[in-house]
Amino acid sequence: MIKLFSPEDISEFTKTDSVFKLIMEGVSVSRTSVRRYREYFRKYYQEILAKTLMFAYDYDLTCFDRVAIDGTILKACNAPFNYITKKDLRRLLRILKNKRYGVSEVVLLKKPAQNFYYNKNMTVEQKIMFLEEAKIQMKIYGKKKIPLYDPEARWMMNKKKKKQISYNIQTCVDTTSQLFLSVYASQNATDHYELPPTLQKAIENSPQKPREVLADAGYNTEITFSFLKEENMEGYIYNATQSRIDKGKRRTNPFSLDNVEIHYTENYIECFMGYPLFNEYTYRVHDEKKTAKGLPDETKRIYVNTEACKDCPLRKECLSEKQHHKTYTIYGSPEKREMITKMKEKTAKEIYKQRAPTVESPFGTLKQFYHIDTIFYRGREKIENMMNLYAIAYNLKKIYEKLKTTLTEDKRYITFIQKTRNKYTT
Repeated sequence: MIKLFSPEDISEFTKTDSVFKLIMEGVSVSRTSVRRYREYFRKYYQEILAKTLMFAYDYDLTCFDRVAIDGTILKACNAPFNYITKKDLRRLLRILKNKRYGVSEVVLLKKPAQNFYYNKNMTVEQKIMFLEEAKIQMKIYGKKKIPLYDPEARWMMNKKKKKQISYNIQTCVDTTSQLFLSVYASQNATDHYELPPTLQKAIENSPQKPREVLADAGYNTEITFSFLKEENMEGYIYNATQSRIDKGKRRTNPFSLDNVEIHYTENYIECFMGYPLFNEYTYRVHDEKKTAKGLPDETKRIYVNTEACKDCPLRKECLSEKQHHKTYTIYGSPEKREMITKMKEKTAKEIYKQRAPTVESPFGTLKQFYHIDTIFYRGREKIENMMNLYAIAYNLKKIYEKLKTTLTEDKRYITFIQKTRNKYTT
């Protein structure tokens, strides 16, 4: 199965390649037409992706019982000189919020900031909202300018610990067939709240609702567990401590949480010396910002044992000069504690091992052969739709690889395409 190409390449293949000629029924197209068709059919990409999953399900390639979710940071398309400086940002906010500042103040702005001010596609309220959010982004990431080429992109930290304007691309992949079930382009720098929207798209696309979900420690949040409970789905998600231990990166400090035994059923912690620390306080932590976003409150539990710390032989090594006793703080609802307990079981660990091979392989293929490290589109919706197109191409190739043993060597392309066209085009 031939991979995705640029409009110029597709135009050329409709004239020279037999497979493209079969699909186009002998009609050649120009590169302008390819771009126009891409723009027109972009809104149908998710539906076409669902068709590829139906095809795989009908041919018994998978039943979509177990899926894995992961994300990757992709650099957004950005012009190096089209940006607003911190100084211009403050001036723009002053002009937009106070009408008494006129043209004399606008001319002091640099050209990109002036173009932003005169942009007729945005209302004054939208401009103020964008600038306020950009101001927060600058403060968080310590930047002195914000790019304007793709205003929907956000500052994020990539795997090389470098800050760049990016999107967080989330994917849901089937563990049996390694087919993409869904793609979601997020503006959030972390994976904390991305499982519900990604998995919801997967449920909509899949011919059968998945029963089990695998995800790494980045998704170990209250909103994830609430969503899994509502959808009646089984999750297999490590917390940060379990993830470090699984990777062989346990903290060397013997008094850290990595080296204590937490007994969730009896509700106490066994410290490095074997002394029990009991749950002294339990209360909910209310965060208005999280509540405004519809996120649940976290439960905070504090474990102490002042009497044991008094007679501990390692008191000087464990405590600082200002500390009188050791305190351990654990966040999490009952669902989160149940997940931690479950992930200690051997069966759960064996299931969780399927996560990395499932999601890393498709991502590696997309980066190596489809060159998704370079995004030439602007806007979250456009990028998500184009990622759906990449997922469609990947799924078709994967399905073909699984079916090609049943097709003759001479007619393998034609048979596959005819089966797909006859059954799945409407």
